[in-house]
Amino acid sequence: MKEKVQSFPIPGRYQKKFILTLSFLLILSSLIAEAQQPLVADRLNGIFLKQILADTGQMITSPARWSRNNWLVFGLSLASSCAWLPVDNSIHEWIQDSHHPGLTSVSKVFSGAGQPLSLIGILSAGYLAGELTHSSSWRQTSLLAAESLLITELFVQFGKITFGRARPYNLEGALSFHPFTFRGQWQSFPSGHSAAAWAVATTVASRTRAGYLKA
Repeated sequence: MKEKVQSFPIPGRYQKKFILTLSFLLILSSLIAEAQQPLVADRLNGIFLKQILADTGQMITSPARWSRNNWLVFGLSLASSCAWLPVDNSIHEWIQDSHHPGLTSVSKVFSGAGQPLSLIGILSAGYLAGELTHSSSWRQTSLLAAESLLITELFVQFGKITFGRARPYNLEGALSFHPFTFRGQWQSFPSGHSAAAWAVATTVASRTRAGYLKA
């Protein structure tokens, strides 16, 4: 009989983190989508920087302008995320039983690609390609994605400091919080990599006509 490997001391904590992060991303992506205005500049200049400041202000105040439908979508998104809580331990055990070295290698590749520095490199390459090919679409998409990434990172860091959620290696439990801290050991939520990848992916998907990129 295959022995189950218990590599996570606190069962289900990664699933709880996933659900919390997903809820945060759903809220944040809604705010960014509400706030981002049509890009005036298609080059990295003062006009573009001013637009970042304007969009950030719009995003902070956007819930005050939400319609009933906006709040309904927000509530449904949050409720659907929380609906996974009763089965998080089962998901945790299934993932443990389904562990495969190949999947681990693939996940490491995608995890690396989702790092903010990697995404900045990709977006820089996209902007440069737009300059070389004289494509305003490439430049605008790269700049909008960069704006989304920057604003998201600002809110992620604010969230990490504000919530102060303990990292798994602290073994303090899934719901251990130390609000208003600058110590890295208590900054596990929200997930920076997930938020960064989500910010760029949603922007690119909204700007492209290619079905495989929208997927």
